[in-house]
Order: sequence, then C-alpha cells, then structure tokens
Amino acid sequence: MRALAIDRTSGALFRERTCVAPGSSVGLSTDARMVRTSRSVCESIFKERNIMLKSALAASAAVAAIAALSSPVYANNTSATITVNGTVGAQCSMDLTSQSVSIPDISDSNGRVNAAALAVNALSGGGDFWCNGANSKLTLNGTPFTNAGFTGTAPSGFTNVVNWSLSGTMGTTPIAYDTAHVGGTDQEYPVGIFDSNNPSGQLSADASSDRLIAGDYSATLTLTLTPGT
Repeated sequence: MRALAIDRTSGALFRERTCVAPGSSVGLSTDARMVRTSRSVCESIFKERNIMLKSALAASAAVAAIAALSSPVYANNTSATITVNGTVGAQCSMDLTSQSVSIPDISDSNGRVNAAALAVNALSGGGDFWCNGANSKLTLNGTPFTNAGFTGTAPSGFTNVVNWSLSGTMGTTPIAYDTAHVGGTDQEYPVGIFDSNNPSGQLSADASSDRLIAGDYSATLTLTLTPGT
C-alpha cells in the first residue's frame, strides 16, 4: 500500500513506498529513521483500517439481524372456508278441494231454518293444512244461503236468505266468519308457520223467526292460504 504519511513526532511529510502487515520487513525504507517512522505510520494505518473493517462487519451483522427480525414469518398451514347458500321458498298447502255439500232439508217442521242440519264442520275431511312462512295468512270469504230462484220480494214473515257463521282454528289461530256482517268480503287471519291436520270450522245458521221460501238454497265458503316469508 503506497501512501503519503506524516511523521506524527516531527510533522514531516514523506512518501512511504509500501505498507505491509506489522511484523513484516517487506517494503520498509532502508533509512533507519524512515523505517521507524514508516513502521509507526503503517501500524497506525493498519489499526485504523482494522477498526473500520470491524465496524463495517458489525454494521453488516446488525443490518442482517434487523432484516431477519423484520422478515415476515409464514405459517405452514393455511385454511379456507367454503360457504354453500340455498333458499327455501314460502309455501302453503291444504288437502281440500273445491266440492259441493248437500243438505237434504235446511228447514224444520215449522218451515223455519233447521239449525241442527246446518251445524256441520265445514272443514271436515280437509286433511292437512300447513304453511312454512312466518307471514302466511288465511283469507275467508263467504256468502249466505240464498234461494236464487226466488226473484220477488219476500212477504212479511218469510225469507229466501239464511245467514250463517263459522268459528274454528287454523293451527293455533282462532278464525271466524259471519255472513250477516262481512258476507261477500274477505276476512284475513295471520296464521304464520303452522301444520294442522283436520282443522275445525264449525258452521251454524243465524237464528231467525222467518219461514223459508221453498226452493234450492246455496252458500259458498272460500278459504285461501297465502304463503309469506
């Protein structure tokens, strides 16, 4: 290593031909003073260089350690969740079909309405009724017994119309209908989620002192289950 060195004792500037490791005589000046000075300067240079090298190595080690600490640690195991979605539609069903029920005579021996003859379970034989939606509803609509063949005005004490009422349950919901008050209009009941086998719907004729005009009488009762979620 060639360098311009300053004698630290005299301040003299001199050119040193070669600096070698301490303990080696290679490259030293033949002049005794120069040899001493050169060796002293070289030893100082080597010490400074060693200090710098050690500092550089320490810095490199510190950087490597910091890099190792800041590097992300990856788990060996990974997981994933698969979600399967489906939908159940709102439904209602009833084992009841449109039908006709015949009552031989709806009048008694006095010509007035025979309440016992009309006291029937209108939903008898209906089987299973159910809905799976929380907002399902039952709608009732009915018309009174009417002798449509008679078109005139009924004389006093006679009538061609017999009103009736229905009371019962659908699931756990009480239901009722009275043609004298709501005949021909819808009456709705929230039935929600239910399953009812052979629900009750007791029919009864409204009391009347009028005698019935002869002819064929007919009444209707319509039940509608509407599903709702």
